[in-house]
Amino acid sequence: MANLDETRAWASTFFADLRFNGKNGTLPYRLHLPGRYEHGKTYPLVLLMHGYGSIGSNNWGQLFLCGLFANNPNVDLDNVFILAPQCPADGTWIKIADDNKWLGVDYTMSDEPVVPMKIAMELFDDVVSSYPIDKKRLYVGGNSMGGFATWDILSRRPKTFAAAFPICGGGDPAQVAAIATTPIWTFHGDADTTVLPEATRRMVRALKELNADVKLTEFPGVGHDSWTPALTKPEFGEWLFAHSL
Repeated sequence: MANLDETRAWASTFFADLRFNGKNGTLPYRLHLPGRYEHGKTYPLVLLMHGYGSIGSNNWGQLFLCGLFANNPNVDLDNVFILAPQCPADGTWIKIADDNKWLGVDYTMSDEPVVPMKIAMELFDDVVSSYPIDKKRLYVGGNSMGGFATWDILSRRPKTFAAAFPICGGGDPAQVAAIATTPIWTFHGDADTTVLPEATRRMVRALKELNADVKLTEFPGVGHDSWTPALTKPEFGEWLFAHSL
């Protein structure tokens, strides 16, 4: 895709502009429905968690991530639900217990999810229960803050997702026992100075100690924007949808 706004504009044509009112609050979200329904058929769902640069209330910022994902040649838009909530400008998807120190390698996640995450997961549950979705083919991934959110969701919802793809985020290695049953492909630029590559490497090392199905792709010379080369890899889309619980 050409640039941020062109990608968002393209994605906006097939991602519905919606609002969710849950018990924990309200959240804007985008939802792509399969291009056609077949009676009696269920479909996979991908939960996309955007980064800090897309926070707000316009339900527009996260469309860049939506567009990148949807443009992958192995994403069949006729046969997948894609859900993308937007985090409010005054919040984050996760709270790092140590004073929100994003630039580091030692992360301890809060015991309770923050309010935007609570709403996002309530929305996720609502969508899964409201549409013909295959509960054995649920996927989650995201970039930067959304990469942190992906690691966090996996630890809070063990054995829910068939596969996951955290991109340039970090997590809490103490939580990997809950994550170890989920196939994970994680990505990072080795020149990232916003979220250090070691944040991902630590999670991968901890998972490999448990013989988990995890692989890491580092992009040489790439800074924080590792989501573009990650999500545009044709083999990424093929890998993701090959997994089922």
